[in-house]
Amino acid sequence: GVRFGLAGLRGVGEKVVDIIIAEREENGPYETLHDFLYRMPAECANKRVVEALIKAGAFDSTGYTRRQLCNFVNEGGLLEQAQQRRKDREDGQVSMFDLFAEAEEDAGGSADEVPPPDGIEWDRVQKLDFEKEMVGIYVSDHPLSPYSALLERAADMEIADLADEEKAKDGRNIAIAGLVTSMNVRVSKAGNNFATLTVEDMTGSVDCVMWAKALEPVRSWLEEDKIVKLRGKLERSDRGVQVIVYECEPLQLEGEGGGPRGPVALAVRVRSDRFSSDTMAKLSAIFDNYPGAQPVTLFIEQADGRKFRAELPLGVNVASQELLRQVEELVGPGACKLT
Repeated sequence: GVRFGLAGLRGVGEKVVDIIIAEREENGPYETLHDFLYRMPAECANKRVVEALIKAGAFDSTGYTRRQLCNFVNEGGLLEQAQQRRKDREDGQVSMFDLFAEAEEDAGGSADEVPPPDGIEWDRVQKLDFEKEMVGIYVSDHPLSPYSALLERAADMEIADLADEEKAKDGRNIAIAGLVTSMNVRVSKAGNNFATLTVEDMTGSVDCVMWAKALEPVRSWLEEDKIVKLRGKLERSDRGVQVIVYECEPLQLEGEGGGPRGPVALAVRVRSDRFSSDTMAKLSAIFDNYPGAQPVTLFIEQADGRKFRAELPLGVNVASQELLRQVEELVGPGACKLT
């Protein structure tokens, strides 16, 4: 439920969640972040709690982007305003704001001068990184979702399957593909460099070890946030599962040179209620900024489930994450998929 979900956020405890829920049940839903902060006691309105709630998506229903909400907190003085209003209430003072608020509420209006939504969000990767930092998992989307088809072709099993002792036997040679989420290079007792890294696909993550022979050929480019294909040997022990990597290569996002993978294309899905001639013009401008050899297919999804497909007469560079970010910022998260 809501209580369990919020209490699990980093920096938010059960006591805070109980207060949030009790206030909502007594006085109704929180219409905006401003409304929430004006109604909360100090222990629920500190920067640590509020930023955790924002980054986890707790205020997405208000119509504001997470970036703008954090700007209200960090640059707009919102916490200080809320603190002053609480102090005035505790001192029994009635501010001019409260007098205007009562007058406007009697007239059916609202005195909260909340800036309108600006629609500007963090880039897709940063938004998801913040979300995972607070929640522990990706909730609204996954940074690898545009590349799901490529990952499936590159790997012979998903990382979640490594926990299955029947599918993934100890000592088996495997191929996995995913995002490098952490990497540390160390020096062995023999004086050789080796690396420990964590690789994540859309199903889970696994710890990997690369000894010097595998590490040295790729050390110049291998780093966190790279999408890679790994070949290695699966090892099981009391400490869990790990992969001893003997070969690493960057996942070829552009699909250049043909080969068994076949061509890579960009599929963009847009809900019909978000599509217009203006949207198409903006999409075309984005595509023009990232020319390449990969074709683009547009899918317009109707409310009744029907889809209209259009092959666009242009090519783009699907290796550009900035291209994907701009398209999804325009038409919605999860709109892009590489096929």
